[in-house]
Amino acid sequence: NCRHSYGPFFEGMNNPYADMEFKPGVYDIEQRARELERRIRKTKRDIQAYETAKESTTSEEIKAQLDKQLARKQNTLKRQMTGYYGYCESNGIKHQENRLFIG
Repeated sequence: NCRHSYGPFFEGMNNPYADMEFKPGVYDIEQRARELERRIRKTKRDIQAYETAKESTTSEEIKAQLDKQLARKQNTLKRQMTGYYGYCESNGIKHQENRLFIG
């Protein structure tokens, strides 16, 4: 959303962004959305870690503990996703699915 251009600037040149309206508070709304996206990605990474740990262990006791922790994280993820979509909808911004993926 930055308005940088990669071409040279010459005095008297047409500015394509001159007619844009800058809405106050939009930056803060978008920054809060980015924060929610970071939290969602962190939770997804935690879920992956619990799943990997569960697959690599042979102890049934440890698997049971990991199952409980995994279920908690999955519930947290569901709440975070619901909150994120609700936040985007209530503030009139588009949710960015590509920002929710982890690599």
